[in-house]
Amino acid sequence: LIPGTEMEIAIGLETTDDIRRSISLNKGFSLRQFTQVANIIRKNNVHLRSYILLKPPFFSEKEAIVDSIRSIETAFSLGVRTVSLEAMTVQKYTLVEYLYNNNLYQMPWLWSIVEVIKRTAHLGKVIIGLFKFYPSPDSVPNNCHLCNHKVMNAIIEYNKTLRTDVFNQLHCKCKEDWKEVL
Repeated sequence: LIPGTEMEIAIGLETTDDIRRSISLNKGFSLRQFTQVANIIRKNNVHLRSYILLKPPFFSEKEAIVDSIRSIETAFSLGVRTVSLEAMTVQKYTLVEYLYNNNLYQMPWLWSIVEVIKRTAHLGKVIIGLFKFYPSPDSVPNNCHLCNHKVMNAIIEYNKTLRTDVFNQLHCKCKEDWKEVL
């Protein structure tokens, strides 16, 4: 499009499950439509980035992990060059805020983000969104107060290096609680 310049287009696929994308997110397009657009983008030598959402409303923690892994695998198989894993946050005046405030939604665990990355980083460039956007979220993914900082630092380091071994030394008793939730 512009000689000598690389271009990237980003599309929020969120999930490859058409029913859940429609009901949970009201996204307005199908995986088939995404595939058609991805083909057009690739044929024009433009790089495609896709956003995958971890734990939209109405997903359990385990379903969210499985869905994110499957969605990342599919995205790469469709020619996506970079995947950005974005974990759900709570924003004011949203359905998620209502569900969260009424104990009908639990924020994703940081352990879930780490798990998805460990199982997909070998497929291609997968980066992790860091919940730093405007407007600032009211609540973000977390573990316990003892390890949140350590896990977030490892996530930041992973984004710099794309090396999953930064997660190998992370241990906390809350990881057992996370496994129980799964």
